[in-house]
Amino acid sequence: MSDDGTDTFFGVVGGLVVLVGLAMGGGGAAPTAPSGAPSPTPTSFTSAGTGQRPTTTTTRATNSTSTNIPGGPLMVCTGTVIEQKTRTTSSGTMTVQVYYSPINGGRNCAVATTGGNVFSGQRGTVKINLHFTSYEGKRWPRYARHTSASNATRSGSVYLDNTDNRCVRSTASFRPSTGGKIVIVTSGRTGCG
Repeated sequence: MSDDGTDTFFGVVGGLVVLVGLAMGGGGAAPTAPSGAPSPTPTSFTSAGTGQRPTTTTTRATNSTSTNIPGGPLMVCTGTVIEQKTRTTSSGTMTVQVYYSPINGGRNCAVATTGGNVFSGQRGTVKINLHFTSYEGKRWPRYARHTSASNATRSGSVYLDNTDNRCVRSTASFRPSTGGKIVIVTSGRTGCG
């Protein structure tokens, strides 16, 4: 046998449990990441002035044909251009740009682009690498590389973190699929501080 006071008590408690559950499930509290889940890594920065913070937007390239960077190269390099070299040939131009952004202990990023009459109509691959000048190996995270698809006019954007006051160098190349002359351009040592 139950009494009316006990029934009322359990009815009120049950109603509160349902309301709290609805409030939490209906957007009352933001969901949290599970324990051990990776947090977003800042991969984009605008260098328009001081006091700006890195964003947490992931900007990965979708065409990472061949790379040693976990997760692939970036779609674009952000920050400030600190080195640019262009080589002009009768086939066209090859340009390598190296950027610096103050995120992640200093990030250097490099991208290669082609232009000109023959390059624009010729199939081939664009390669880019970026490495610390004191490192002679070819492993990430001290050496980053990307090779494009066969008809690309630019590479993915390769990057290295923790580069503050450390010298880097980048090399870009265009290799025609017909076996013509390879065009190579190399940046100087840069980012040394």
